[in-house]
Amino acid sequence: ERFLEFGITYLLFFWENAAVRMLVVKNLVSHKSRNRKTTIMYAISLGFIIFLSVTFATQIQSASYAQLQRGGVQLKAETWTGNTRNAPNTIREVENIVSSNSKVLGWAWGSSDLRGQTGDIEYTRVQTAGRYAYADVDVFAVSPTAFDVMKEQFLHVQSMEYPSTLSIGEQLYARRGSLDALVGSYYETSLLVNVTRFAPLFHLSPYAGTGSGAELLLPVNTVGMMDASPRYAFSQFPNLYRVQD
Repeated sequence: ERFLEFGITYLLFFWENAAVRMLVVKNLVSHKSRNRKTTIMYAISLGFIIFLSVTFATQIQSASYAQLQRGGVQLKAETWTGNTRNAPNTIREVENIVSSNSKVLGWAWGSSDLRGQTGDIEYTRVQTAGRYAYADVDVFAVSPTAFDVMKEQFLHVQSMEYPSTLSIGEQLYARRGSLDALVGSYYETSLLVNVTRFAPLFHLSPYAGTGSGAELLLPVNTVGMMDASPRYAFSQFPNLYRVQD
């Protein structure tokens, strides 16, 4: 310790004469107990500051990562109400803008939840063919290039019906069009659904008194089982919230 005190004193006061350096060393020796307490307090304060800095940086990074996963892309344009049925001209204008901009490397569109599009559907479910088991889901429509422009680090595919050179979005439009769907891999255990077994059913139920008719059951072909995805909440685990398809 004494050699360390001599070294630090000489390093910090090398321009002073030897008498000043010796005075500093004597003060350090005579106040050794107090200096240790000061060192401990300084170390604790510095460690607390470093802890706050690392925690803050981690929280900011986690929040940014979560927001990027929810959005799927770095820039996203949304309509005010989510209902695009009555705004085809607005959609066409947006498509013309992004298509003519050379700085836009790619673009795609995705609808809001099916219940929000129609306004008179109470719930949407996916269920087995025998209607024994079911789960509430959110249903979305996407363009063929949707998964090409979204962040790939969030995309985890468990299995696809026909692995090919086509992208995931293109396979939705390859054969059967509106009858194809991507389903969360959690339903492989809860509803016994996968790409080689029977197709699940989408169950659409209107609100009472809307005059929209009876409940609608749509057979759906499972194109792929998804563990995770940008923008959409696919999962291989049960969730307290709604799982999207």
